[in-house]
Amino acid sequence: MASLREATLVATKQSNVKPIEGNLWEIRLNGKVNIARSIYFLAHKKKIVILHTFIKKTQKTPKKALLIAKQRMKEINYDKI
Repeated sequence: MASLREATLVATKQSNVKPIEGNLWEIRLNGKVNIARSIYFLAHKKKIVILHTFIKKTQKTPKKALLIAKQRMKEINYDKI
């Protein structure tokens, strides 16, 4: 079974997925009107956890979005994933 990153790269253009910081990744999702971004990480047992999704209005990932994702990552109970 392919990892999520591999599956994501097959399903989307490689430029739609990029590393942000440490274990955090960002994927671009094209909607009809806007472009949404999701920050996620690859958990153990080939599972992913989407931490935060938002509408990105600039090239740079907003600091607030990154802080929200990092805080949520700290709150995860890895035994339940």
